[in-house]
Amino acid sequence: MFGFVAINQLSWSSLDVPDLAALPPFSVSYSFEENSYRQDLFIRAETIKGISTVVSALVLRERDQVRMPMSAEDQASVCATNMKGQDNALYLYAATHKDKYPDAARWREVLIEEDYAPKKVFICPTLGGDPEKDNHYVFVPWPWPNQVDGNFLVIIERKANHSGQRNVVCGDHGVRNVSEAEFQEMLAETIEALKTRGIEFNWQE
Repeated sequence: MFGFVAINQLSWSSLDVPDLAALPPFSVSYSFEENSYRQDLFIRAETIKGISTVVSALVLRERDQVRMPMSAEDQASVCATNMKGQDNALYLYAATHKDKYPDAARWREVLIEEDYAPKKVFICPTLGGDPEKDNHYVFVPWPWPNQVDGNFLVIIERKANHSGQRNVVCGDHGVRNVSEAEFQEMLAETIEALKTRGIEFNWQE
């Protein structure tokens, strides 16, 4: 006896995942023979990317529906990623605005309004908050990127949110997790460097 089952033109819409209507179909076949079992799975090569997209979308959807609490280490890591995104946005902004940074008083609004950064990158996960209005970071008022030495501060967290440590972005575009003592030393050096350029920065936590 021999039986054969084939599935073609699988409907992706049943997965209720957005933007998958254009994905190509795939074929699956199973063969059964008397006194033996053989299973053959044939997936057209051009559909592998589509299948991966489906799986990724489903995993992300489940992750969004069931949020597990982040550890303190994970929160610090996400915060650092946010700050790297801010630094990249500032760099791109300067590259398209005659090598000049945005006004430090409105840097968040400018980067969001001109689509250089999403609102969520200005929220530290340790603090939570409203992405529509909150900003947990401070941009040091450097007018031009080429004025910033590698050890001077560019972006800082408003508070030492991570077990007494604070994430900062320096002129070398690196994100560092520093102690409060290290931060205060870096801050003093940055303020002094700004003064030599005629720029006042009197920020306090």
